[in-house]
Amino acid sequence: MRTITLLALAFIAACGSIQQSQRVLTGGVEIGGVMVAGVGDTILEVKKEESMPNVFGKADMYGRKRATGVTYLTYDGVLDGKASFLRRDIGIASEKTTMNSSPIVIPNTSTSTITGSLNGQPIYGTLRSSVPPTVIPASAPTDQISGTSQTLLRVTPDSSEPLIIEGHMLTVIEASENLVRFTIEKLK
Repeated sequence: MRTITLLALAFIAACGSIQQSQRVLTGGVEIGGVMVAGVGDTILEVKKEESMPNVFGKADMYGRKRATGVTYLTYDGVLDGKASFLRRDIGIASEKTTMNSSPIVIPNTSTSTITGSLNGQPIYGTLRSSVPPTVIPASAPTDQISGTSQTLLRVTPDSSEPLIIEGHMLTVIEASENLVRFTIEKLK
């Protein structure tokens, strides 16, 4: 019993704490070191995730993640001489855990024991057979949208007022009704 307890404690200690992370996708095409995008194009997409919790509330030891939200920044044209962007934030509530997101694997092995006698001599043998395991897919709960918001952002092109979105700085160099030229930097 003590060995099992020590192994369980070692397993708990081996799993790290839940970590938040982001995957960032930028839109547009790079031309001469500057990004160019059209009206309606997504300039920035930030997918937010966290470590999938295990039975002990620690991070999944295999590195699996679950969604927590997404932020989109879309170019919306020019309004009153300023570049206009629409920011959409979508929160995601996920109940996925390692317990409900893992398939169940049932091994298909069998062992047969044969005993008897042949010409007065006892015989016995063991036969083990295996076939591929039966896999029952995971039935993880569906993620739910926990909240949404939309914000109209406006910035004067070629000025010292950049937009800060989820740790990224967007500087508008030039904007027209049909396209925007910009740069994006990750802030440290």
